[in-house]
Amino acid sequence: MVDTVRILNRFNCCGDRLGGTSVSIGDQHCGKVPEKTEQNKWYDIKCEKPIAGKQVELRTNKNTYLNISGIEVIAADVKEQADEGKKCYKYVNTQGCTNGHNIRKVRD
Repeated sequence: MVDTVRILNRFNCCGDRLGGTSVSIGDQHCGKVPEKTEQNKWYDIKCEKPIAGKQVELRTNKNTYLNISGIEVIAADVKEQADEGKKCYKYVNTQGCTNGHNIRKVRD
C-alpha cells in the first residue's frame, strides 16, 4: 500500500518542468505536484488513502521533457485494530499504528 511519493526535482536546470505533474500508483491517481516548483527540492505527494500497486507513474502536463533527480515511495500497511475493529495505517517510518498523523520523515 503506497501512502506517499516523494520526488526530488533536478538540481541543475529547468526546475519548473516538474510543476503540475500527475502521480499515479498503477491506474489509480495519487496526487499532483504543485504548479510552481524549484530546482533541487523534494515534493511530497500524499495519496488521499493508501493505494495498492507496483508501479509509480509520473505524467507531465507540459509539452517538454520531465527530469527528476530522485524518487522515494513510502508504504503503509493496513491492519485491523483488535479492540475497535477499525482499519488503521502502520507507516513504515513510525512505530505502532497511527491514524496518519505524527509521521516521522525518512530524512530532511
